[in-house]
Amino acid sequence: DARGSRVRITIPERKIALDGGDVRLTSGRNVLRAPAIFYTHPAAQERTRLGNFLAEGAGSLDFVPNPGEPGEVLRAQWQQSVRLTRDQGKPCLWLDGRPRLAMTGRGELVADEMKIYLEEVAPGDGMALNGDADESTVRPDRLSAIGTVIIQSPQLTGRTHELSAWFRYHSPSAKQDGADSESGNRDRFALPNEQDGGEAYDIQADLVRLEMALRGRRAEPANLACDGNVVFREVRTKNPGEGPLVLHGQRLTVENIDKSARIAVLGAPEGAPATERNRAEMTARGVTLLGRAVYVDEGENRAWIDGGGEAHLKLNRDLQGQPTASAYPVKIRWRDGLNFDGRQIQLEGDVFAEGPDDWLRSDRMVATLTREIDFGKSVDRSRLDLAV
Repeated sequence: DARGSRVRITIPERKIALDGGDVRLTSGRNVLRAPAIFYTHPAAQERTRLGNFLAEGAGSLDFVPNPGEPGEVLRAQWQQSVRLTRDQGKPCLWLDGRPRLAMTGRGELVADEMKIYLEEVAPGDGMALNGDADESTVRPDRLSAIGTVIIQSPQLTGRTHELSAWFRYHSPSAKQDGADSESGNRDRFALPNEQDGGEAYDIQADLVRLEMALRGRRAEPANLACDGNVVFREVRTKNPGEGPLVLHGQRLTVENIDKSARIAVLGAPEGAPATERNRAEMTARGVTLLGRAVYVDEGENRAWIDGGGEAHLKLNRDLQGQPTASAYPVKIRWRDGLNFDGRQIQLEGDVFAEGPDDWLRSDRMVATLTREIDFGKSVDRSRLDLAV
């Protein structure tokens, strides 16, 4: 269905040009609106249901990727233009002029310019969005956005100058709710009830590369890599009141965000001297670690720093083992390295531990917490003590 004050149709070339008045081009449940639209229908031998188009001026597109789920609508809005072309044989949606992209129940993305690379999936494909449907489906394969990029979704918000995202599709039955069927690791985003939203994160960085795992109607961040002025925060924890995960640095990689994460945060650029201003910093469950680079493996419940660094803890006893009336802050510095397994902290090289009223110094120090810290779970910091 094509509407406009002026309609020009070139049948041999399968082209339609629309402009003037309420211009819209409708195909099934998909509706394109703009001041001027130029559309080329695919030839029969092209074996695709997606044609090429150019829409000039501010407009919108309501697109239903999966005919079997008409309630799931991808809505795009822009101020300048949008075009659907082909890049190496695959459809590419190119939006210009502060585009806004929203998917029902999955969030919203805003940028100065955006490209969405699409993938057509044949009916009956096990990874198709509607595996039982007779029609082919179209789904996002990857996305790039530049400018002032704003991310809003149930599990992830953020702001960056450049975003690259890849989408990996899994069957909803590929893993059990709340656990990894093979390892028994928890699903960070499992929703045991409608009121529990699971963890949520916010990321600020110059450049963000993100891999999303899509299982049915759920979209979950799986892997993340960031560069430049990175701040990563856990803004909603699984258990209210527990200490959130906060990361600062110049480079960050997070693998398996939705399970047992492996985290690396780097402060000083490669080859640059480490200073107070360019150290990596990680705070998790009440413990803060600082160094040139900080590493955490939630699956092994291990954190480590190669080389010099600093740790901050709050305890219920001083360094002589005497109970204190309030939380007792302790700062520990070392020269050669730290290894922390959740219960025992091993420090190497000119170690200096300092509290408000006492201090300790040695070439090597092994400190044991009276309660284990699990980086993937909450911890009762009111019962946390240190034995040196």
